Amino acid sequence: MAYARKRAYEEQRMTFLKSRPPIASVLSLSVAMAALAGQVPALAQTANAKGKISRNMYRIPYGNTVAVTMSQDYIDHGNTPAGDTGSMDMSGAGTPAIVAAAAGTVIGVNDTRNGCGCNSAYGPCANSIQIQHANGEVSTYLHIAQNSATNNGIALNTVVNQGQQIAVEGDVGWTCGGGSNPRYSACIGPPPIPPGTGNCGPHLHWNVVRASGERVNPMTCGIGNNIYVDNGGYTAAACDNTTCPTDSAVVNLTLNAFGEWRVFQADNQVTASTVTVTNFGSLVLHAGNSVRMTPGFLADAGGYVRAEIGACNTTAFAPTTTTAGEVAGRPAIDLSYETEGY
Repeated sequence: MAYARKRAYEEQRMTFLKSRPPIASVLSLSVAMAALAGQVPALAQTANAKGKISRNMYRIPYGNTVAVTMSQDYIDHGNTPAGDTGSMDMSGAGTPAIVAAAAGTVIGVNDTRNGCGCNSAYGPCANSIQIQHANGEVSTYLHIAQNSATNNGIALNTVVNQGQQIAVEGDVGWTCGGGSNPRYSACIGPPPIPPGTGNCGPHLHWNVVRASGERVNPMTCGIGNNIYVDNGGYTAAACDNTTCPTDSAVVNLTLNAFGEWRVFQADNQVTASTVTVTNFGSLVLHAGNSVRMTPGFLADAGGYVRAEIGACNTTAFAPTTTTAGEVAGRPAIDLSYETEGY
């Protein structure tokens, strides 16, 4: 029965693709970056940040009710070819708890240091935690306070739940702001405090990276469009899977530049028509039962599109070739796996 459903699904999908006008397919997976020569938008690109959206759904990585300010988002953090685009800086009110943004296993942790300063010499001195999540994604938490991971029982191979406290926000390493005076760190060697070093500023430096090394924009529950924006203010909370509309219709939408991201969720069905995704624009369609793309939907080699099935504000696991299409009642134009053109 599973094989029959899979065969029927593949036949339906191919019938749909053959009926479309001869435009770039949303299923193009192998177009080389060389084909995009001359199409890079004005915003700087780096090899590790191309604008793709995470497959996993994350929560704000602070304890519940903490007021959080995003000071540098995915684009603006080091937006130069040699910079740190794809990471983000945020801070919480008070001295807040840092929590796991998604369930996973700790694969890296160091909270032994305490030095800080607004100087690149302190770059290697930050305390950090790395957590391996589903779908091959890893989140990294930098500048945590000395001993705060250890005090919360965090060590290599610790399994954590989404929302579990893993550390406390700190200012350790290369941090800048109006906080404490610079502190010497043995990791940089002499001089004790490099000349011109400014004060430290407490915050969390955070990013999500795929196994390929690409930094993806973390799809996050409880915030507008599920994507952080520069200078945005947020209240940390657990993910709520009861906040989506029953159905969602996406019409007359164009995403054609790095920095243009849209996420649409629905408890039942998302339908997309008259949509164009190109030139590093990114789109995710996430529904409980079905995602339908009708004629007039275009995603070319420079765009990123993902359609997936899953409950509101939850992670949709990447299906394997043996499970894709084997869900009973799967509609004809349901793409529950990732498609991308760059």
